[in-house]
Amino acid sequence: MMKDERVKESNQQFATVYESFDDVLNEKQKKKLSELYDEICNMLYWRLGISEDKHIEKKAKFNPEISINNTQLYQMKDSFQEEANYIEHHLGRYCYDFPYVFGNSERKVF
Repeated sequence: MMKDERVKESNQQFATVYESFDDVLNEKQKKKLSELYDEICNMLYWRLGISEDKHIEKKAKFNPEISINNTQLYQMKDSFQEEANYIEHHLGRYCYDFPYVFGNSERKVF
């Protein structure tokens, strides 16, 4: 298989995984993001055909307990609200509809 074909196939697999991820989020919006982590990982293992032992850096790059501090930032500053409105207008399908308000502070962001 040529490199271009492998890249195209990889992109198609990613799109399929992303759509599945999107479906899981839509079905589970009432759960906290941190509760979805294991469920989404299991779905990815299955979709990608890999075993869980290949996931060697769990929560090292994305840790829901830390990343939650980087959500709902539009509540902190008016300029963030303007950006959030722009993103929601153009990419609303991919925005998470939080079932709760998270009271984050600037010192915990990033």
